Amino acid sequence: MLLLALLNSPAHAAEVDLEGYYRARFRMYDTLSLNHDLASAEGTSSVVEHRLWLRPNILVNDHLTVRADVFGLDGVDWGQSPSRYGDPVSGQIDPVEWGDQLTPPVPDAEFDTRDFFRDITLAHAWAEVDTPAGRFSFGRMPLHWGLGIWRNDGLGYNGDEGDTADRLMWDRVFEDVFVEVALDSNSENLVNGNDDTFSASGTVGYRTELITTGVVAQYRLTPSRDFGLFTIDASFAGEIGTLDVGAEAIGQYGKGNLEGGRNDVTVAGFGGVGDALLHTSAVDIGVELGVASGDPTPDDAQIATFTFDRDHEVGLVMFEQPMPVIADALATDGRSYVATLSGRGVSNAAYFKPRAEKILTEGVVAHASWLAARTIAAPAADRSGYGNEFDLGVRYEPDEHTRFDLTGGLFLPGGYYSAYTDDTNDTLTGFNDPVWAVQVIGQARF
Repeated sequence: MLLLALLNSPAHAAEVDLEGYYRARFRMYDTLSLNHDLASAEGTSSVVEHRLWLRPNILVNDHLTVRADVFGLDGVDWGQSPSRYGDPVSGQIDPVEWGDQLTPPVPDAEFDTRDFFRDITLAHAWAEVDTPAGRFSFGRMPLHWGLGIWRNDGLGYNGDEGDTADRLMWDRVFEDVFVEVALDSNSENLVNGNDDTFSASGTVGYRTELITTGVVAQYRLTPSRDFGLFTIDASFAGEIGTLDVGAEAIGQYGKGNLEGGRNDVTVAGFGGVGDALLHTSAVDIGVELGVASGDPTPDDAQIATFTFDRDHEVGLVMFEQPMPVIADALATDGRSYVATLSGRGVSNAAYFKPRAEKILTEGVVAHASWLAARTIAAPAADRSGYGNEFDLGVRYEPDEHTRFDLTGGLFLPGGYYSAYTDDTNDTLTGFNDPVWAVQVIGQARF
């Protein structure tokens, strides 16, 4: 009995709650080159991608919770990294046509510059401590605010990237009012220098069962370059009878020197989005309006462009895929971006997106949308319009954990692409062909 007492160790009970999802996503485009007649046009492109997201919430006791976000095969293509057997007798490697082993992808430091090839990644880990003075959180945690045009955690149904901060945060709720103060480490460089980037932010808001609204103010500083950036973001989301309404507006102002040698710059950009969805017995009708400031002279010291977070998705093609792209067998992903005029994320743009949804039968919903966009600062008088996109699809949800979504889209390029000419390469022109797109998503959530 004495020996058993000496061998006994204390047991710490903890409850673990697990949430997350697995998603498979198929995308096909024809053609993102916007010109089938180019010698280097890529034609049809397609890919199927994995994503596993796991969030274990470790409830240590009534006051302490430790959370983490783990991603598996995130952005890995189906069929990527086949492993082939090499015969030690003949020295021949088996053809891929009769191999059945796929290995976790490993980045190649010499040939592969993409940072999303990974098997298992611990993206976030943080602790939350509840005290009589409020809740204290510390660690690497995801960031999200409002409709996600500035801070977006990328954990949504069709997310990819996600915003993160190494953060020390205090928050407290006073009945319907919530307050938050946070210090973030955004970039750590030399441990004995002042070349780091960090920020401080404060949030105040009001939340009820039907309405959530608030304002975030942040100041970001890089002392070594004497650069400071002030951001203020206001957000609103609410239910007014059968109408769902959401809005977010952001303004940024900063001065100093930027990494890469751009000195004495001034940053002044703004963005905003508004969304409304009306529920009726026959059909749900909605509209989204957005604007992101542009810069008529992007190479000078006055930076006026604001770009939405890349995980705030607007269209299947527009602002979701870089365009135009050129086929390049020597590039890492088989593409060249020498002729690319627009990237991912709403930038230098104003857009209008009406949409409708209708329940066809239990668990099956048809949806359609039209997206029209133009530039804020046009590079030329005939290059003001990005174009129009028409999307049509159907969503099937057999239960609360499973969702399948099939969407087809047609993008018609505007003058921003079709009127472009390259003074150094007269073959990079004629970007006026339509783009056909298909996306299929299957998600199992728990």
